[in-house]
Amino acid sequence: METITQEKSLNFAENDTIYIHGEFDDSIMRHVIPKFDKMIEDQESKKDAYITVNIDSRGGYTNVLKSMLARFDDAKSKGITIETFVTGEAASCASLLAVSGSKGHRYINRDSEHLAHLGDAVFSSRTPLQLKRKADSVERHFNFVLNTYKKNCKIPNLENELKDDCFIIHGDNLIKWGLADKFIK
Repeated sequence: METITQEKSLNFAENDTIYIHGEFDDSIMRHVIPKFDKMIEDQESKKDAYITVNIDSRGGYTNVLKSMLARFDDAKSKGITIETFVTGEAASCASLLAVSGSKGHRYINRDSEHLAHLGDAVFSSRTPLQLKRKADSVERHFNFVLNTYKKNCKIPNLENELKDDCFIIHGDNLIKWGLADKFIK
């Protein structure tokens, strides 16, 4: 008899905790989003409702991030606290997810870092119209990143800093600039 082993995704959810420890990819859509929706449904009737998101990721696709952020907004609108814990790295999409947790409930290890940047915009086009459409799409993406940080943080000189594809934030600046609220003890 043959045994089939299913590999566990680095991105998964169990109990009231979501683990984003891999790339922001289809595994989040398959393994996390359906359980996240169920967590919101289960928590919304509780008095002290919360969902914990444990983050250690290098980032990935923003369409997946936007799906997660839509659930953050839904949960918060229902009075559910979203606790974010950066236990390793929060790069790119992971940084945007971490800073979008409920204010006062965003935690980070003292040795962890955020990599904040505008992201990649690689595309090709065959006509001037395609080029304009792609450029407009990239501009909307860059504005989404910029506005997400503006909404949740106070990074000095943000627009210039995000142009650096390797803007790494660490130490006390994580708290000072509002990327996290407290260090994990």
